[in-house]
Amino acid sequence: MLTRKENIKKVLARQVPDWVPFSINFYQWFCHHQTFNMLPEELKIAGDYIGAMKILGEDIFSRNVDGGLRASDTAGDNVR
Repeated sequence: MLTRKENIKKVLARQVPDWVPFSINFYQWFCHHQTFNMLPEELKIAGDYIGAMKILGEDIFSRNVDGGLRASDTAGDNVR
């Protein structure tokens, strides 16, 4: 079984991944279903769409997630 990172590398290499690594419109789907109280039972406890993605085991690509980073990695600063 591939790791999540290996699966994403396959996508970036234009190879067929072992699973779909993310759901591009999940945020809209989640917000709509949450607003109208239509979420599946397993996702009602999620709190937000990031929590729902974690419950579903999705790979998370989001500009709105706090990954816990508090300092930048400067090791690659000279890479062009």
